[in-house]
Amino acid sequence: MSKCAIRQLVVGATLMQSITATALDELPVAYMVVAKAANVPADILYAVALAESGRSYNGVLLPWPWTLNVEGRSIFCESQDEAIALAAEAINRNQLVDLGLTQVNWRWHQQRFSRVDDALVPMLNLKAGAAILREQYELSGDWWQAVGRYHDPGEDDESLTSAERYRQRVKQHWRRSF
Repeated sequence: MSKCAIRQLVVGATLMQSITATALDELPVAYMVVAKAANVPADILYAVALAESGRSYNGVLLPWPWTLNVEGRSIFCESQDEAIALAAEAINRNQLVDLGLTQVNWRWHQQRFSRVDDALVPMLNLKAGAAILREQYELSGDWWQAVGRYHDPGEDDESLTSAERYRQRVKQHWRRSF
């Protein structure tokens, strides 16, 4: 490799590192801590949370910790207690329920929590979401594939289409944020 090529590589890597470091400085610390512990990219975890539970707060889109999705209907609860009560009701009616910052599906992932209340504790929800993302990465070997599989891990045509739509949605949030 020539000196010029090495210099371009070093300059490019330095610029990317500073851009990434600056953007990552904006992330809430919880995402950094959980991402590091789960060995997932913090920026992608945050973009997933934005896609899953993003809510406008003072004109800024932020992940909302007490978000539910019951049978395809998004519900932004005002408090953790309200979210727990609505989630418990829906679960008792055997409805499909996604919970919290990363919209962890109760039917498929309830084993990740001691009880439904824990799924609405922001750090526990982030940990579960990060674990699911990491598991999908281990299966696919690619972070963006893992993002799609986070939403729909199926291999049939409908699942693959659903995963691609979701991946593009998360990428839009990622591009705006980073």
